[in-house]
Amino acid sequence: MAAAQVVDLRVNPDDREQWVTLHGNGRIDSHNCPPVTDGPDGWFTRLDQPVAVAIHVYDWTEMKGYVLDKQGGVHAFGGADLLSLGGEGGNQLAGVPYWFEGIYRDWSWDTFNQGRGYVLDGYGTIHAFGGAPANVWRPGNRWSYLIARKLVVSWGPDVIRAYTLDGFGGIHADFSAVPVPVSAGAPYRRDWDFARDLAITDWVSPAGYTLDLFGWPIPWGGAEPSTPIAYNNSGDWARRMAILSPDDPLEFLCVWSFGQEYRWFASTPPTVVAGGLSPQSPASTVETTTRPMLAWAYSDAQKDSQAEVQLLVFDQAVIDGTPGLGTNPWAHRDKALVAETITNPTLRGIVSPVHLANGPKRMYVRARDTAGPVSWSTWSTRAWSQAVPLPATPTNLVATPSEDTLSVALSVSTSAGTANLVRFEFSDDYDPQDPDAATWVPVFDADAVPRAATTNAADWTIPFGPARRYRARVYGLDPAVISEPSNIAEAALSTRTIALTSIADPSLGGEVIAVGEWGWSEPTGGGLFQTAGDRFPTLLVDSEPKARTQDLVLDLNGRGEFEKVRALKRSNSVLLLRDPFGEAVYCRIFGSINYAQQREEPLPGEDTPLRHSHEVVLPLVEVAPPMAPDGS
Repeated sequence: MAAAQVVDLRVNPDDREQWVTLHGNGRIDSHNCPPVTDGPDGWFTRLDQPVAVAIHVYDWTEMKGYVLDKQGGVHAFGGADLLSLGGEGGNQLAGVPYWFEGIYRDWSWDTFNQGRGYVLDGYGTIHAFGGAPANVWRPGNRWSYLIARKLVVSWGPDVIRAYTLDGFGGIHADFSAVPVPVSAGAPYRRDWDFARDLAITDWVSPAGYTLDLFGWPIPWGGAEPSTPIAYNNSGDWARRMAILSPDDPLEFLCVWSFGQEYRWFASTPPTVVAGGLSPQSPASTVETTTRPMLAWAYSDAQKDSQAEVQLLVFDQAVIDGTPGLGTNPWAHRDKALVAETITNPTLRGIVSPVHLANGPKRMYVRARDTAGPVSWSTWSTRAWSQAVPLPATPTNLVATPSEDTLSVALSVSTSAGTANLVRFEFSDDYDPQDPDAATWVPVFDADAVPRAATTNAADWTIPFGPARRYRARVYGLDPAVISEPSNIAEAALSTRTIALTSIADPSLGGEVIAVGEWGWSEPTGGGLFQTAGDRFPTLLVDSEPKARTQDLVLDLNGRGEFEKVRALKRSNSVLLLRDPFGEAVYCRIFGSINYAQQREEPLPGEDTPLRHSHEVVLPLVEVAPPMAPDGS
């Protein structure tokens, strides 16, 4: 059996993810399209390989088309009708004579008039069939020896352009094609048969790629340089090449002799300008907002789209004190005021997600295009100074705990001005010895309280036991400004109980009585695999924390307790479970609630034969906290 080497590649023009490869012994391989089950057969044992030289698919849904053999024979597959070709002598095309020696190399079919086209022989003659116009520009043989390798045709309703590639790399114009000038730099190696395929990217000012036998698509005429993912200069490997996408980005497909397929992108990195074009943002001095627009400009020579942007903002003092930050700022993003990854291809700026304090700042931004993960631009920077007149700092913050409501009342004094909202914040890790290290989180449902001379709010989420610190800031949205924080107030709830409340309506729920053993179960992700013959299994463990679960068993003594739990279920909201050990967990009821009637005597005032007493099992699953730490 002769080796099945690839001789042709055809890509579906309407779906660049579909293509077929033809082997010299007639085998047809399909990629992302239906298989060809009735292709040419009987060639696998022939020694004069390759027998097949070119393939044409005209129906990609039912995979109908034809295979050209080197002697000029045409062979149908997928139920294609040979009679429609007007053949002579069985399976020969009219106008394409039979040659026992096997001189034919390639063909091209008219995309506007089905059933007609051109066949190229090894001497460079272009044979018309199916009524295609004859090549009156250059009839007959071009060479006296078999050196033609590829025919590329641009079909139009009125104009036909064609190029013939010879084995030495020469590109020869036919019909209305513009001759390729020497200045285009197309590769030519006289007396070395190295050229295997040709792709044209510009028919007006000729440009394209010549595929060499080692797998390198050599650009000429100003085509974008490309480095293939596979290249081997030890032999004759490459056979066919296709451009899957002409831009955004430029994508190649190359098929080697034994069917190896390689896809890659050809592109130069984009260009990014921090601050954008005129007018730039942020301005050199920002005096109106603490959350300026962080803009950038993006351009790409190949018109590849923006795929990802990395944007950072640092205090200038941090940059000055961090060696190497300017070279690789992303490695120091833990020190940044802003560290954002943007994947919206049309976005060219974001409003700072945090309020920026006054002082010198510097933005770093870079982007990559859709050509691949390594096509990053260089870092572009913009420096500016924040100099915003800040609202008056709020004063006299007071935090008053209530053991009855299991909450803390908050009150602060503010002054009228550009800010019209008040945000109360809390910290559970505040250390007076290192106040700058504290994490401040907006108090739930108290982060946008309308400003008044005395502004009031409440914290319904405070854990039991440990003290919680509070502060307040006033801010405005248009323009975005924020004050310095108020004084710090401290509060704690001494209650050591279990409480389950709704964060959507804190009046729902309250203290509950848990019975039996209770606590959270924290699952571990992963899997166990036992391979035959191995004594010990293979464990794959995911060390990332997973949401905790528990079945909370409650003793509901009386109708009031029963209705309290039922109201929590019907609220369909996130719940907060606080325990005597100072832990507060946000959770939801997930699953069915089981109510079990307990046989006890009725309480005074109950007119039922049994007390309204139930043991209830609440299936709880941990969910994300409703408020995240604020970075400003």
